[in-house]
Amino acid sequence: MVSIKQSIKSEVLRQLVLKIEDISTAVTSLTESRDANMKSSAGDKHETSRAKIQIEIDLLSKQLNHVQWQKNNLSNMDINQIHYVADVGSLIKTDKGYFLISIGWGRIQIRDKYYFVISVGSPIGRLLQNKKKGDIVQFRNTTYDILSIS
Repeated sequence: MVSIKQSIKSEVLRQLVLKIEDISTAVTSLTESRDANMKSSAGDKHETSRAKIQIEIDLLSKQLNHVQWQKNNLSNMDINQIHYVADVGSLIKTDKGYFLISIGWGRIQIRDKYYFVISVGSPIGRLLQNKKKGDIVQFRNTTYDILSIS
């Protein structure tokens, strides 16, 4: 049977691949538009248009690099390691929900339950890091009792 950590990792990787495809398609489309604009016209108006397109390409390229970085980090995360203190790769069960410390991705649903995929650098990730079963964390006026860590 596939572990819940493996299911979460697989789902987030699937979503990352889709996001990479979407951004890549947008960059390709904008590049073609910019290049077509360069061939067909000259003048200040068209120079401004090309410059705006290039700015958008640059922004999307940065997003693409970040998403690829996230995918690589998640791909390399060892989900088979058992954790006794919260760290990267830990699935933390609290009385208020589940947290997987890996990349900052947000909430996903697996098998009728919601899981928060968070980075260790996020505010709640920093609070949870190095905590153990039985510890209590206070975040945004909410108390989280740590029930288990795997």
